[in-house]
Amino acid sequence: MRICDYPELKSGYLHDTLMETSKDTAKTPNDFMTLKRDKVVNMDKLKRDYCNMRGMSENVAKSADALVELTDEGLCVIEFKNGDFSCEEISCKALESIMIINDLLSKSIGFSRKEIEFALVYNEEVKKPTTRQLIAWARAKRGFDDYDFWGLGNLRNFCYRDVHLIEKHEFDDSCLCKRIAGI
Repeated sequence: MRICDYPELKSGYLHDTLMETSKDTAKTPNDFMTLKRDKVVNMDKLKRDYCNMRGMSENVAKSADALVELTDEGLCVIEFKNGDFSCEEISCKALESIMIINDLLSKSIGFSRKEIEFALVYNEEVKKPTTRQLIAWARAKRGFDDYDFWGLGNLRNFCYRDVHLIEKHEFDDSCLCKRIAGI
């Protein structure tokens, strides 16, 4: 699947760099979670247009930060969190983002379950796993299982093909980042 196949996503106005979508405007000077300049769809702009087309305030929905094309087919929705967050907040952004994308593309949830992944890139210095989570993670690792620190694993196979949890300092060298094709 390619973004250029969908006129709803082709508008240059919607495009930004990955770096711009990772910007933390709460900090002065602004802090970026990545310096990668791959072209992506800015989900905040997409959400704003989507809500405005329907005569609604953009405050009725939340969105992740970026929608990226992957080199090995499919798309990925990325949420960058440089500060503290709740699992409910991230789940809400992930779910509402996929609803907007599926509606704009006239696709079903089955489409996103096969074609779209979700990634949370978070600042591990701010949002640290608890001791209990680290113990559970160590046990899971010995059994070669995944451990879901932030409770987002339920999105996998429900509405996304896969879910990635990536620490900020690992993102630029991550397998996911290497799969980003840009627009």
